[in-house]
Amino acid sequence: MSTTNNRPGITILREYMPEITNVKTLSLIGISTGIALLIAHFLNTIDWWVPLLVAIIANLASFWTMARISLNAEKIRITYRKKYTTRAYAKFFYHYVIPVIPPNMLVIFQIIMVENNTFFKMIYPSYASNILYQAIIPWQLAVPLGIFLIGLYALMSRDPVNGGFAIDTELFLYIIYPEKARKLQRGVYEYIRHPHYAEGVYMCFGFALLSQNIIALIFASLFLISYYGIARVEDQELIRRYGASFEKYVKTHPCFIPKRKDLQSFIKLIFLGEIE
Repeated sequence: MSTTNNRPGITILREYMPEITNVKTLSLIGISTGIALLIAHFLNTIDWWVPLLVAIIANLASFWTMARISLNAEKIRITYRKKYTTRAYAKFFYHYVIPVIPPNMLVIFQIIMVENNTFFKMIYPSYASNILYQAIIPWQLAVPLGIFLIGLYALMSRDPVNGGFAIDTELFLYIIYPEKARKLQRGVYEYIRHPHYAEGVYMCFGFALLSQNIIALIFASLFLISYYGIARVEDQELIRRYGASFEKYVKTHPCFIPKRKDLQSFIKLIFLGEIE
């Protein structure tokens, strides 16, 4: 989904929430995320298995905070527009969007926290003897593949590629104002139906490969599972809104990885911004 015009997403958001980038809003995001990271770091120092537990909890929180938005979209929309009128999106942002950010940032940073590779020392050296934390993937394989996946994440966000996806979509404006949104089925959406979530999956596996250890790959796999669950919940919300046409789209387009027959065109689009 995306807005129906070509204005920058942040400009559209400011119409409904002028304080979207003010000190208060950015401070709330920064402080809440920082506290989550500090707590995770403190817990991670307790024993080797704690980072795994923290990652599981963070992914469950990530799934819950995001999935509840799609699961309750209609109820949220009706309640907030009736109760808060012109401030509906602003209130929704503080109540629903900000809580999404810390757990999602945490699941990514957990992968970096357990990094142990050929070039950098690990943050938790007392776990170096544990097989899960040892750098066991040859860097000659891990580094190029990891950089490639992180590069995919960066390249997929470009305007010629992302099918019109912008920050107003990322921050769920369409939940409160669905009339300002439309289906996204061009650009990279011609090959996969959740490219924005795919970007995160690619990035996490890229960081995990750079870490060269098993536990980072486990964390990336947990991210994949939680985001697949989020994507499926979002699919159902979109099917309710758009009906049979979107249900067909869901059935014919993969979630994160394109079909083998489309792989060449997909890569060409990502790197060159061209579609065959």
